[in-house]
Amino acid sequence: MGRKRVVITGIGVIAPNGIGKDNFWYALKTGRCGIKKISFFDASDFPVRIAGEVRNFNPEEFIEKKKARRMARFSQFAVACTKMALKDTDMSPEEVQKKYPGIVMGISSTDFETMEEQCRILYSKGLNRINPVSSFISVPNAPSGDIADVLNIKSFNLTVSTGCASGLDAVGNGYRLIMNGETGCVIAGGSDCPVTPLMLATLCAADIMSKIENPEKASRPFDKYREGGVLSEGAAVVILEELESALARDTNIYGEIIGYGQSTESKDGEPGSGLKRAIEKCLGEADIDPTSLSYISAHAPSDKLLDLYETNVLKEIFGSFIYRVPVSSIKGHIGNPYSSAGVMQLISVVLGMKESVVVPTLNYEFPDPECDLDYVPKYPRKNEINIALVNSHGFGGANSSILVRRYV
Repeated sequence: MGRKRVVITGIGVIAPNGIGKDNFWYALKTGRCGIKKISFFDASDFPVRIAGEVRNFNPEEFIEKKKARRMARFSQFAVACTKMALKDTDMSPEEVQKKYPGIVMGISSTDFETMEEQCRILYSKGLNRINPVSSFISVPNAPSGDIADVLNIKSFNLTVSTGCASGLDAVGNGYRLIMNGETGCVIAGGSDCPVTPLMLATLCAADIMSKIENPEKASRPFDKYREGGVLSEGAAVVILEELESALARDTNIYGEIIGYGQSTESKDGEPGSGLKRAIEKCLGEADIDPTSLSYISAHAPSDKLLDLYETNVLKEIFGSFIYRVPVSSIKGHIGNPYSSAGVMQLISVVLGMKESVVVPTLNYEFPDPECDLDYVPKYPRKNEINIALVNSHGFGGANSSILVRRYV
């Protein structure tokens, strides 16, 4: 049995700069930044007081009120994005049951909001005041379980946790499952809501966050004056289908996934060696000429070292050709919403394929001599995208890459 071809047929996204596919895409093209001063809690005593918060999200627009109240925010996001994606691919609840889809969700952290709240209750009011369902709603696999419950999906659900690469790894695993003929449809994505006092405090303690006070200028991928990433939240889901099934339904096809690679950093290797292996595996699986690449969506979280390592890896792999390839990062628009970031990147790529548009690297204003590629500064660019590479890196050394091709 030969390899099955895998396509993306549905999109759902909840990002700091836009809820829904159309709002998200418009924000990316017009340079709308979703990073603001923190409103979820009093951050006045923190050295960093900005984040990418999703505001004006109403879970009851997507989920029955009673069910929504028994879900953590990252589960609400995941379910809402899944419903958006299924609607986008024009799949009715009956068709969902007929397709028997699997669920693969990437989760980088957990439900810190519930855990922190219950800790405060424990130490201030005692054990008897603890919420009895808190342990169930806060586990990392809750989003995939809640998707299955709300949609009554009886197939399999998996949770992948590889740091910020989790969402892209979820898509990669879904792609492999369909490619190998184990299933015909997968709901894949990432969801994380880490904008909480404890999470912000730990990142501040590690001194890896941008301290630029202007929220909309704080995340500066590849820029000479970048200081670090910006904590953010969000979710993104794609519907993956076997090509013949998508054609039989006569549904819209956003793009075709043709390669996936994953590798970890090694302590004795050069910085970025794990990302290099991930990209090389991805290219090898796709079996394409590297010079056919037309765009790279970079991980580039506005970190002094990570942005440089990614730049150097791209030079090593593609040589002088890399100077002819647009490379951009959407982290200036959204901050770093952990597991959902890589899936948001993938979505930005396939939407760009439809319109032949490369989204810009927001806040790239002052060139860094060591980061000297074509980072598409300030404004979107009309550019045909036929084959694109999406990169993601996670705490703990995980690196993931996906290749997606325009479907014609």
